[in-house]
Amino acid sequence: MKNNSEALLAKLANDDLGVFFLVFFGFNQPHFFTTLPYDLSWNGNIYVTERNLIDFESPRATTVVDRQTYKLRLSALDPVMMAEVENGIIHMPVEIKLGFVIDGAAQTGLNDMYHVYSGTVANTKKQVNDGEQSLNIECSAPLSSLDAKSTLFTTRDALKAFDPTDTAFDQIFEGSTEFSLKWGQV
Repeated sequence: MKNNSEALLAKLANDDLGVFFLVFFGFNQPHFFTTLPYDLSWNGNIYVTERNLIDFESPRATTVVDRQTYKLRLSALDPVMMAEVENGIIHMPVEIKLGFVIDGAAQTGLNDMYHVYSGTVANTKKQVNDGEQSLNIECSAPLSSLDAKSTLFTTRDALKAFDPTDTAFDQIFEGSTEFSLKWGQV
């Protein structure tokens, strides 16, 4: 069970309370964003105010774990992030934490932060409307591992997308030929 600080528990009863989110994208170059109106240093990382984070779905408090995906919308104007998207960010980690603002001060103690979401990028889609470019990122659902899986091609090139240094299929690929294998009752 999570133990909250006394200051947080005392202020939860008051109206002078706000919330903020910390969003981490574990791409090849990690990206850290916050919904606070200023940059925040937390746990050894600088979370940049939401210049790229346009919109994201607030966490749902339900009694059952559902299969709904978690969606975020980012500005597609950052060339560094868009270069990463072009190189492929599917299956890259995403984490979201929730914190409270009490009397105008962000409560950033380890006991004050709540883990809201942890998963991976499942799909991306670039959108252009009325001069605005945005990137919709759909993250995996908590129970998505129980849904039907997409096909994983076990070829040399397909595995390079996960790890460019992987050489496991290089030797198998050389000199191999197609063959049919009968299985089941013959």
